[in-house]
Amino acid sequence: MTSFITSETLALLTGGIAFLTLVSSPLMRSRSAILMLQLCATVFFALHYACIGVMAACVVNLICTIQTMAAILAPESRKLNAIGWALIPVIMATAIIFWVGPVSILSSLATIALAVGRMQTDEYKLRFLIIIGGGFWIAHDYIVESWIALSADILTFAIGVGMLVSMMLADQQKSRAVPVRVR
Repeated sequence: MTSFITSETLALLTGGIAFLTLVSSPLMRSRSAILMLQLCATVFFALHYACIGVMAACVVNLICTIQTMAAILAPESRKLNAIGWALIPVIMATAIIFWVGPVSILSSLATIALAVGRMQTDEYKLRFLIIIGGGFWIAHDYIVESWIALSADILTFAIGVGMLVSMMLADQQKSRAVPVRVR
């Protein structure tokens, strides 16, 4: 009997789940919801990259999974906050350990921007750094020809920019609102 699940099928399945969770993340209205979907995305992108043989991105995403879990709880725990920040140099080290050229640098820069972003409690900073990290992932996924990840990154980038601009405009509108005085 032959196996119905091939590495290509598994790559497609894990990439599809990663796609859905990543693209949904910037639509969330809270830091914790954004990070929970990013946690899901990092797990499934790690599996996706393993299936297509891009081990640097796989390892970076595995480290990112741990860092995202720490970041989710960091506001309530000084230890987890320290762990979240301490994992950033580990991410940098993966570029050296798994060096295969520019894609190693791109996956590390992307993940560093995302990791620093996840540690932010200010939603504007979080979203801005996620957008920057997304730009590096776009370049990475184009080079490694991961079309699912590239599509997810482009959509996430566009949605993220749209949400950030929308938030800024809403805040600007609130600050311009003149309170009506009742006599």
